Amino acid sequence: AEVDAARADGRWDRAYSSASVMEVPADFEDALRGNAEAKRFFDALGRTQRYVFLWRIETTRRPETRKRKIAEFVDLLSERKLLQ
Repeated sequence: AEVDAARADGRWDRAYSSASVMEVPADFEDALRGNAEAKRFFDALGRTQRYVFLWRIETTRRPETRKRKIAEFVDLLSERKLLQ
C-alpha cells in the first residue's frame, strides 16, 4: 500500500539509489572529464566516499543548484578534498 501511494504521489520516482547501484550522472561525469585531477581522485575513491558526492547531486532539486554543486565538487576533488 505504501509503495503504491509513493508511486502515485511521485515519491517513488524521487527516491535515490543505494551506494551499491548508484551511477555517476552524465552531467557530473562530463564535469569530471573537464578536470583530469578531479576525475583521477574521484575514480580512486571508495564506494562510500563516491556515494557522498553522488547522493548530494542526485537529491538536489533545482537545476541551477545542481550545476553549482557539481562545479564546487569538481573543485574540491581537484584539490583532493572530500565532503564532510
